[in-house]
Amino acid sequence: VGGEDYLLTLLDQVDRETQENLLKSLESTNPALATKLRNCLFFFEDIVILDRAVIQKVIREVQRQGISLALALKNTSEEIKSKIMDVLTEGARAMLAEQIDLLGEVSEKRILDEQKMVVNVIRQLEKSGDIIIDRTKRKTVIDQTIEPEEV
Repeated sequence: VGGEDYLLTLLDQVDRETQENLLKSLESTNPALATKLRNCLFFFEDIVILDRAVIQKVIREVQRQGISLALALKNTSEEIKSKIMDVLTEGARAMLAEQIDLLGEVSEKRILDEQKMVVNVIRQLEKSGDIIIDRTKRKTVIDQTIEPEEV
């Protein structure tokens, strides 16, 4: 009912864990559809695949909409933080780092809500044609088994 667009809309409204669980379930019954939907989604962690010019546009739009980039970056990986920080001027980088530090303890829900708003900005910019996202740069998750060290 409603097709792929409807399903994407539903997936956009749930948290990341629920999205992953739904996509994993779908992979067992319809792998092609699961792959197609996964390729249409954008996750906060996917910021690392964006190029410099795209990140600059995203930051400008996030600031214009009053979204807290510092809050969105709180407790994220260093890879994501450095990807954002690398496009900022030295002064802006220092100011953002200070804002992150000054936040103190923040609930995970607040951080995730702010990250979702950033992702929504990215989706809006992509939908309007202002940015292009090359999803082929996504890292593939490979199950790795770690061999026990020999003594």
